Amino acid sequence: MNWPVRLALRLAVTSLAALPAVARAAPRQATPSLNVKSWELPNGLQVLFLEDQKAPVAAVHMFYHVGSKDEKVGIRGVAHMFEHLMSRGSDRVPPGDHARLLREAGGLSNAFTTEDVTGFQDVVPPAYVGLALELEAERMRKLHLSPAAVKAERQVVMEERRARVDSNPVTRALAAFRAAAFEGHPYEWVSIGTLDDLQHLTIGDCQRFYDSYYLPNNATVVVVGALGEDDVRRDIARFFGPLARGVVPAQVPPTRKAQLRARDTVVTASVQVPVVVAGYHIPAGGHPDIVPLKVLASVLAQGPSSRLNQRLVLRDHLALGAGGAVGAFEHPGMLVLYAVHPPDRDSRKVREALLGEVARVRTEGLTLKELERAKNQLASQFIYSLESADGLAVQLGSARYTEGDWHRLSETADRLLAVTADDIKRVADTYLVDDHLTVVTLQRPIPAAASGGNER
Repeated sequence: MNWPVRLALRLAVTSLAALPAVARAAPRQATPSLNVKSWELPNGLQVLFLEDQKAPVAAVHMFYHVGSKDEKVGIRGVAHMFEHLMSRGSDRVPPGDHARLLREAGGLSNAFTTEDVTGFQDVVPPAYVGLALELEAERMRKLHLSPAAVKAERQVVMEERRARVDSNPVTRALAAFRAAAFEGHPYEWVSIGTLDDLQHLTIGDCQRFYDSYYLPNNATVVVVGALGEDDVRRDIARFFGPLARGVVPAQVPPTRKAQLRARDTVVTASVQVPVVVAGYHIPAGGHPDIVPLKVLASVLAQGPSSRLNQRLVLRDHLALGAGGAVGAFEHPGMLVLYAVHPPDRDSRKVREALLGEVARVRTEGLTLKELERAKNQLASQFIYSLESADGLAVQLGSARYTEGDWHRLSETADRLLAVTADDIKRVADTYLVDDHLTVVTLQRPIPAAASGGNER
């Protein structure tokens, strides 16, 4: 999958859906046995620990069960703001010192925000896991928020929004697509927020969000690496145990506006290249149909051999690039397809060709070669993602919140390899239908004299 859609799906579909192609064949075996230990502190903090002695490294990841879906109109972007604000200092750690202390210990740190979760990733030598845990516990409840910090980070996030969404035709089209596809649902906006809401965020908004969601009983700490369980239990109890349980706002599953027929929208903007985005509503990330849908999306839209690339780019020369992925969320998501085409191509023909490939899957299914290749590639990508402590921690936390059960991680490769042609036909007939479909075309404004030929 090329770089525009990988970035776009991080922002506008889901970060976890964009997977690069892997040439190696998948081993015909189950996911490696994972002896994960789990426990809960009295204050509600969930803990997952996996001893992994493959390399002298450890990962400490904090997953907070809060993302952009927990925002409301007026504070869209506040969840993403905390990627930045959490490094602005606390009672005992000056601004910027969280990352500095980890670097000096030979480690690194990162963070991400999705629709459903906010994650903070620390990778350190095993001897410094205690330091990483202490730093994470410190900023969980003792973060310092100031008007100056909020103002500075607000500007940083707004520039991110302009650079990563508004200046990229693919991400801009996907943002417009989400607004149409998820009308009335908090997945309607991208996780980086909106410029208008970000501009007006106050320290009070940020403090209320922090006090509502950055609580031990709304978090999971995942520790993976070359260290023993007793030491991890001791350090987690020492640093997180004194933190008080809080009252987390009830997370009532949101519902989107009912869709009875296909939605088709044209958005005009000053873009260099037009983009057609088509997507279908699919179940939540924990639903068993997500696995065959991922296989189907791989055949349709991922890699040089994908059907969209072969037809739209290589055969018909309608598009400059085409791709897509499954957006698997905590709540029902989308299978999204896109095509970027030159300005001199007719968007209607691009749309027709893209949807034609979807229809062909429903009527003809997949070839055995396509099916096996997609299954092998996806299983390979998953198994190889477990080779590092950081990858294991990401997968455990993602399964915990996106699928609703981290135990399912050990079944992932087997479930992918077990997908059949009948499974593909069934999910295509169930979900890739017009009353699940939204199409958004992002194109340049059409001169008034020529507009009659392009209306629909």
